[in-house]
Amino acid sequence: MPGSCSCRGSSTRKRRPRCAPGTATPPAWITDEQVQRLREAGWTDAQIAEAVYDGALFNLLVRLADAFDIHPDPSFDAAGVPGAVTES
Repeated sequence: MPGSCSCRGSSTRKRRPRCAPGTATPPAWITDEQVQRLREAGWTDAQIAEAVYDGALFNLLVRLADAFDIHPDPSFDAAGVPGAVTES
């Protein structure tokens, strides 16, 4: 959603903030103000660009998997869904 960002106070070593440009956000919705907030939080232009590249690559892989109806082989995780996910 345009204008929403939780970058303030975030560390570059912590997980990527919601507003990291390029993460499943249409390019027209990424504003200069959001990029500036990342810079103010200590992100370099190279880190911002890498976050955009990571988001774009992940988006591409998900779209390809959806287009070709590719699903993970259940044998990759013999134990099934982790308990932390299924427990309330």
